[in-house]
Amino acid sequence: MKIAFRRDVSIFVNLPLLWFLLSIVRWRINTDPLELEMLNEGSTLLRDILSALIFFGLVVLFQRGVSLRSLFRNNPWVILLFLYMAASVVWSAYPGVSFKRWIKTFGTLVMALLVLTEDNPKEAMRVILHRFAYLTLPLSVVLIYAVPSLGWRSLPGGGVEMIGITQGKNSLGILAMIAAIYFTWEIWSAWRAGEVRKSDGLILGVAVYTLLISNSVTALFSYAAFVVMLTLLSLSATNLNKKLFFTAYAAVMAVALLNLFQELFLRGSAISMLFEYLGRDLTFSGRWDLWHYILRIAGYFLVLGYGYGSFWIAGPHIYYAHEQWHANEAHNGYLDVYLELGAVGLLLLGAVIVSGYKKIVRAYSADPVYGSFRFSLLIVILLHNLTETSLCKLNNPLWFLFLLAVLVYPAPSNLSPPAGRNGYRAFQS
Repeated sequence: MKIAFRRDVSIFVNLPLLWFLLSIVRWRINTDPLELEMLNEGSTLLRDILSALIFFGLVVLFQRGVSLRSLFRNNPWVILLFLYMAASVVWSAYPGVSFKRWIKTFGTLVMALLVLTEDNPKEAMRVILHRFAYLTLPLSVVLIYAVPSLGWRSLPGGGVEMIGITQGKNSLGILAMIAAIYFTWEIWSAWRAGEVRKSDGLILGVAVYTLLISNSVTALFSYAAFVVMLTLLSLSATNLNKKLFFTAYAAVMAVALLNLFQELFLRGSAISMLFEYLGRDLTFSGRWDLWHYILRIAGYFLVLGYGYGSFWIAGPHIYYAHEQWHANEAHNGYLDVYLELGAVGLLLLGAVIVSGYKKIVRAYSADPVYGSFRFSLLIVILLHNLTETSLCKLNNPLWFLFLLAVLVYPAPSNLSPPAGRNGYRAFQS
């Protein structure tokens, strides 16, 4: 069965689109206080909606004949990471909540597979990001300027911040960053083909403007990194400059690991100076103190971690107070993975990143324009997780995009796969 509504993209692409939208606007449905939300998993309505999306997503994947063996053979590290997250429920202090949170992050994997099993995964991704931007950006701007009671929120320590349709300024920054990244690539690829549309330029302008006024330095820095990376990769023309890829990838990972080590164990890093130049203090707006605080509670060496989604559920650390916010995450994706999944989980995540990078490099020659987007997106997400958390995090929009970037799924032999290599129905195909 196939219900088409735009070329070779089925109507079922609306399932991951809705999932993607809920990852940004879920606070409008869930109005429970922080402590109640963390212990009881928020509103029943939101939980029912997400559960229904997962159920229907699994039904569609079953109807499409998705092979678990093939999925594991082509993405072993991703599957092992998800299995390890599930296994960590066993030693979690809150196994019930931990399991429900794993179901949510498993739902993100289901939504990514729905995109990859479309006849044209690339077009499906475009539909999702295109509609996501048009549905969220204009509405956010309207709420910020026309309905401040909804577009702004009061901070616990006093003052206000703009949030649009999201749950905070950082979420608004992520929303604008995703839209800006997509339309920057869309205009760049259209310019190469001589088919730039004015509407794309307009929505890109709105996205960049929203990114600037959101006051999310991390999102702005990440978008700037995407532009730089896309520009560098465009110099490689139709053939992949593997030395450039390897150098850029190695540099980002080295900076990330060195910065994390310096911040946690040497009390300061060179990257802090860059953020101070961008308007941030040397403590990353309190993050440096937070990192040391939670490590004193957790211990500096964890092998298995506290269990998926467990560390921030209860205990004195969730009440760690900064002058502007109360922490409910480490504001560092790698540290959060370490706290919840331990050194084992961090190693598995590293294997996922390395294997995903290799897949991107192998597929680049078949479609260098799209390969540039995938690689640049991967780098942006890795950079963004230096001061924010999205890796392995429930239905976070960047976690969804990360999975799309690193996953591949082989096309059935009875279908003619779109432009790709080795028959893969992947994010790059």
